[in-house]
Amino acid sequence: MERYLRAPPVTKSGGVKGRYTQASGYEISDHHSKEIGHITPTGGGLNDGVSSADTASNSTSSTAASTASKKVFSGAARSPDVVYGARGANARGGTTSSKETSVTQLSSKGSAIVQSAALMSSRDLQKWKPVIDPKILIMLVNMVDSADMSLIASCMKAFERDFGFRPSDLGILGLCQAASFSLTLPIWGAALPKYGCRTLLSLACWVWMITTFLTPMGHTLAMQACLRILNGAALSGVMPVSQAVLADIVDEDQRGQAFGWVGALHSVAKVIVTYYVLAMGENWAQCFYLVGFATFLLIILLYTQLPDSYGKQTQMVDSVTGEPISFGEQAIRAAKRILQIPSFMVLVAQGVVGGTPWQAMSFLNMYWLTLGFSNTEAATIAAVINSGGILGCLLGGTMGDFFARNVSSDRGRVMVAQLSVLLGIPCWCAMLSSTLVDGSSVFMACLCGFSFYLLATWCSFAANRPICTELVSSSADRAQIVGLWVLIEGTFGALFGAPVVGFVSEAFGYRLSKDVLASGHSATAAETSAYNQQEKKNAAALSSALTGLGVICWTLCLLIWSVMYLTFPADRANARRLEQEERRRQEEELGIEGDELGMPLDFDTGTGDEDAHETRPLGAGNRH
Repeated sequence: MERYLRAPPVTKSGGVKGRYTQASGYEISDHHSKEIGHITPTGGGLNDGVSSADTASNSTSSTAASTASKKVFSGAARSPDVVYGARGANARGGTTSSKETSVTQLSSKGSAIVQSAALMSSRDLQKWKPVIDPKILIMLVNMVDSADMSLIASCMKAFERDFGFRPSDLGILGLCQAASFSLTLPIWGAALPKYGCRTLLSLACWVWMITTFLTPMGHTLAMQACLRILNGAALSGVMPVSQAVLADIVDEDQRGQAFGWVGALHSVAKVIVTYYVLAMGENWAQCFYLVGFATFLLIILLYTQLPDSYGKQTQMVDSVTGEPISFGEQAIRAAKRILQIPSFMVLVAQGVVGGTPWQAMSFLNMYWLTLGFSNTEAATIAAVINSGGILGCLLGGTMGDFFARNVSSDRGRVMVAQLSVLLGIPCWCAMLSSTLVDGSSVFMACLCGFSFYLLATWCSFAANRPICTELVSSSADRAQIVGLWVLIEGTFGALFGAPVVGFVSEAFGYRLSKDVLASGHSATAAETSAYNQQEKKNAAALSSALTGLGVICWTLCLLIWSVMYLTFPADRANARRLEQEERRRQEEELGIEGDELGMPLDFDTGTGDEDAHETRPLGAGNRH
């Protein structure tokens, strides 16, 4: 079975039967495949009238391209502003009706119809001959992204010891990175249709690799703040690109599981980096160099395994005026459409309050060390509790898909999100309770932390990200919606997350140990006693700040999720209706009979020279 894009393959000698489905595009049976104009590696478009002998001679050189195209071409980006078929032809000066499709529109001269919807060209497939599936490569990028993002959170105690940074200083660094991350997300999403996945991901990798290598050399707060701003801007490029690509190539009822795997691999990288940074102690800088080198290897993979045109779209044309629409205007139009969706505003509201405590998680590793655990013990605790996050991502994504299929397609994911928040609050309080976790029992710290991460990490993969893909239909809009969502949520989280914990903990009595040692205690025993007492006060101050922030924010988040029961069903139905109307309009302009749900379609291009411009209706006698 051969799969094609939005326009069906055709021949000069006769028509073929095909079926269009949302997941697979146009599927043409093997019986007719010898007559079809194939998308060949050397042609880069539709190749009309290819004989079976010619097809056979090219089969060896196009095996890799054919295999990859079956997987990747089915997820072609479809934008509601793109004009195909008759109307697009009239805008360029052609003449044709909505029910009669010319040979030239569906021939090699009309291959722009296919190219405007394709994620990648066959020429790129043949040139690179990728051996890594795009989904796997996207997940590898997410892993390295997570590894780099976890470095600073794991080094806060080292920054305090080696650079003399206070909790408020560390909070400012967290603010710089989180704010930069959030503010630049929409820019990456808007740039995707023009520059494609490879260019954007490679640029992001280069920037965060350089900042990662320079971080151990930044001994002042100003230097570290500049590095955090650049690093956050680079790391933000991964989420909108991966969101758009995965949503295009994964079926709707399996997206929760796909995003769950992304989150699980994200957590795996976090576990590895956190453990080694904490275990290395004073040699923490080596971990930065290792992650930087891993990023360099990732850049090589991107250039060799991901074609340049993957994710690109041709410039859209206004459906009314026929004038080209700039990519900047496309982004503005998409943002306006998204901001008018009630469910999106609810999603943002719950994310603002629910995501704020997660922005303060960077203090958690510092809390274990302040509580009295050694570097090795703190590394073990961090590894175990983040392992709970690995299972939580997979469990949450799977549960979201299960509830959406078997309980309610409109409300199932919201139920899972509320359940996760409800179960996470008591686990959070237990993990930060000095009664249960007092610095002497690694087992209790691991048990409480593992339970929290196992139960509290469902929302993003069971509800947030899958819901984002269901509120809009096109690839560009999916990149934009996640960019706007994280922009608003991340900005507020950056302002009220780590900075609030830093300032509140100091208000509760957190002081640097060197200040205690300089306050008049000269004897070794007195210094040790004063240091230990101050560390206990510091741990209590951090615990109070983290607990209060989490309980207040997640209680509000639980209540806000309830509003989604009222808004999401209507918004989801509206998105589907608009998608079906747009697909039907495009099919009518191409002169295709059949509906968008998979009704068999008959195509016939007639006969004659490939340069002929005459058209032939799809009459009953011309169908095969």
